[in-house]
Amino acid sequence: MYQRAVIKIQGRVQGVGYRYFARKQAVFYGLDGFVKNNPDGSVDVTVEGMRETISEYIKTLQQGPRSAQVSDLIVEWSTARGDFRDFTIHI
Repeated sequence: MYQRAVIKIQGRVQGVGYRYFARKQAVFYGLDGFVKNNPDGSVDVTVEGMRETISEYIKTLQQGPRSAQVSDLIVEWSTARGDFRDFTIHI
């Protein structure tokens, strides 16, 4: 089933290349959406694709790049809206 996941990643995830890691993995999995830093130090990922594929992607986000330390990851699922054509990094 084609779905959307809004994922909030907390921990040491800014200044460690996390957004670039998230984009690289999303492209690898063929997912569309975006990643952005938040003022509170967390990172948000909004992604659309097959639920099973997103679930695998989430497992990689829990690991993150080598210098990151993910302390919490919150996922909200909903129906995909088809808003994206690729995966981008929001500055």
